[in-house]
Amino acid sequence: MELGEVYIDYTIRENKRADGLYNSYNLVRFKDCGIEIGYLQPMLEGQTAVMGCGILNAEETVNLAYAMKNSGLYSKKEKSFYLYPIKRTPDFMDKNIIPKSYVEKSELIKKLLTEKDTNLIIEDINGFVRFAPNITCKGELDAVLKSEWKYRNIAEREYSLISECFEEVFRHSEFIGRSQIMYKYEGIGCIYWHQNSKLLVSLAESYIEATGFQAAEDIRKIYYEYRNGMGFNKTPEEWGAFPTDNYSFTAYTGGANQPVMTGQVKEDIILRFCELGISIRDGKIVFDCRAVRTEEFLKENTMFKYVDIFGHERSISAEENSLIFTFCQVPIVYKCRGNTQIFVFYQSGKKDILKSDMLTEEVSQNIFKRNGKIEKIIVEF
Repeated sequence: MELGEVYIDYTIRENKRADGLYNSYNLVRFKDCGIEIGYLQPMLEGQTAVMGCGILNAEETVNLAYAMKNSGLYSKKEKSFYLYPIKRTPDFMDKNIIPKSYVEKSELIKKLLTEKDTNLIIEDINGFVRFAPNITCKGELDAVLKSEWKYRNIAEREYSLISECFEEVFRHSEFIGRSQIMYKYEGIGCIYWHQNSKLLVSLAESYIEATGFQAAEDIRKIYYEYRNGMGFNKTPEEWGAFPTDNYSFTAYTGGANQPVMTGQVKEDIILRFCELGISIRDGKIVFDCRAVRTEEFLKENTMFKYVDIFGHERSISAEENSLIFTFCQVPIVYKCRGNTQIFVFYQSGKKDILKSDMLTEEVSQNIFKRNGKIEKIIVEF
């Protein structure tokens, strides 16, 4: 296992590109004399995977995040990321053209052209040589090359050459579906919102693991910059729909499309816990208030309404300069004052004071179990 991790880590680092992105999907072509490694285009999910795998330190995470923003993956209009850089697909008549270099190298192609045999290739009116229209995959190519025909001996000698030419023309090994051929449904120029949420989760995880104030602040800044590109931060005009509704993707032209309860909902819940500084460590609830933004704190006194463990509507006063929310239906109140300490209020009237940023395992379990023993938690920092 340890040896495998060494090789995996080495492979990830070796796939760093000159532009700061990472090759995350590689192709292996087997040759007579060995293997050849090829690379697919940069992909958002690949960068997200590298960022979230734990191999990068804080500085490397920041560098990758900015390299993504300076790449073809970034949409200035949407302030978010495409699944793949936008590229123009060839016109139909520009497809299926055999390069002249292969025509000149292949005795079989030249003979078929001379004798006007169209089983394997054809020559169009413009002089372009193309594979025959009935050959749409490698199996159909093999069926022709290995058939009982008068060119069988030449076809056997040039099998590798013709197969190489077929792959060079159509690049079937690089085909990754709709992202290359259409402009909707996670196709060309589409922003897939679930994948952007996953990117934010990787950034949030990097933030939690960052050591040192400046490193954490740099990641935090990037996180909220990219967070602002998400739908609920946009106007209906920008989003093209109700900004609080979940949508699968935004097409290159037009607004949000395909309303669906996507995985983005799950990621957004995880992210909200991170933004509120809540994590679980060894079965204990931890409050890391570094991530909390001061602009989320109340500007005036108000009443906070919620539904308690027993399904009753409750309300408690929420003071100015505090932040209040529920976790497992228990109110959590943040206050910026004094040293870090936690006040635990029980339904029985008992109160505990913890000189820590972490609840005890017993209190945490009471909250997880929703047994009604904990009335509220106040965290001062």
